[in-house]
Amino acid sequence: MSNGTKVIKRSGEIESLDLDKMHIMVEEACKNLAGVSASQVEMKSGIQFYDGITTAEIQEILIRSASDLIDLDHPNYQYVAARLLLFSVRKQLYGKMMELPHLEEHIYYCVNQEVYDSDIFNKYSKEEIDTAILLFVTIEITYSLMLDFAKLLISTSFKIGVVVEYMKPHSLCT
Repeated sequence: MSNGTKVIKRSGEIESLDLDKMHIMVEEACKNLAGVSASQVEMKSGIQFYDGITTAEIQEILIRSASDLIDLDHPNYQYVAARLLLFSVRKQLYGKMMELPHLEEHIYYCVNQEVYDSDIFNKYSKEEIDTAILLFVTIEITYSLMLDFAKLLISTSFKIGVVVEYMKPHSLCT
């Protein structure tokens, strides 16, 4: 569904705003979580769409919206915010929101970007490369996620009591 507004994608392409994409993403972030509502996240965001808004801006607004809904009665919004943030990190790293690239695609990408030397194929077996890449991808995503989430926590007005409460082991987190 579009209202004629144009958005700028991360690739620089311009396309019509598709609200269904946003709904699907937020619903996916809320999937299998008790006490959360995708429509509540969208309403809380109060996004004012305008021509030229970027998809990254929309994503950031939705992440902040979900994090603003976190309180002692609704702790699962922390997972909604984290999932939305993870979708954003994956999109930045791989151009896809949901699935990660196959390990072979990733290593060829890294060789093309000169992150790895092409001689890597001669020095290591496919199994060794797959294991190393899986570890690298996990660390890369975790590190990016931690940095972005730390920025989000700092920039969002959390109540100190709520943050302290979430630092304690929580029955919903185990």
